[in-house]
Amino acid sequence: MRFFTAKARFEVVSELAFDRTARDELVEAFIVELGGQDGLVAEFDERLCFPLVDHATFYSEIDVRFMFKNGMEITQSQSSV
Repeated sequence: MRFFTAKARFEVVSELAFDRTARDELVEAFIVELGGQDGLVAEFDERLCFPLVDHATFYSEIDVRFMFKNGMEITQSQSSV
């Protein structure tokens, strides 16, 4: 019984380690891409956005929410523009 418990725990930890490695690679690619920019980023660049954003939800023209891969959410509404 202990073997199966340990095996299940190992699989969970292995998956977490794989996910963390994948996120680290995305962040590293983002930093490299950002470092290649000439000066400040003045306009939307999808190459910079996609590694960080998990998804965006459009509730209306003035209510847009971005969910980042780290779990953070940003709400963009007309009142805050």
